[in-house]
Amino acid sequence: MCRRLAEDPRVGGLTPDLAWDFPLRLLGGLHYLVLRGDASWDDLDAAFDEHTPFLARWTAEQDVQTNEVQRSWALLPGFLVASDERPLDLLVELDHDMQPRQIVGRPVGGEPRVHPDRPDLA
Repeated sequence: MCRRLAEDPRVGGLTPDLAWDFPLRLLGGLHYLVLRGDASWDDLDAAFDEHTPFLARWTAEQDVQTNEVQRSWALLPGFLVASDERPLDLLVELDHDMQPRQIVGRPVGGEPRVHPDRPDLA
């Protein structure tokens, strides 16, 4: 779908400035239309034909939400459990901004395990 959108001449007509975040804005606008029931991922041509002014306005005005990593850190316990297929006791220490400061997992009956990408949190 993204490759198809990259080659669609209508996409370039939505804005004179194809900034780094334009694809995210465009997909966000299309997703909004799909959630509202006004478009379908299966028929992007109709979405463009019927909603070009909306998509142009959306991509010009709507900011990109970039804090997905901060919001999804809480999924880590589930990923750790799924990777080991064992129960997991988890200690998460938060700082004053409710961001994880320390994440230590301890498989039941095992040694403490720290997130491999964040040894500084141990």
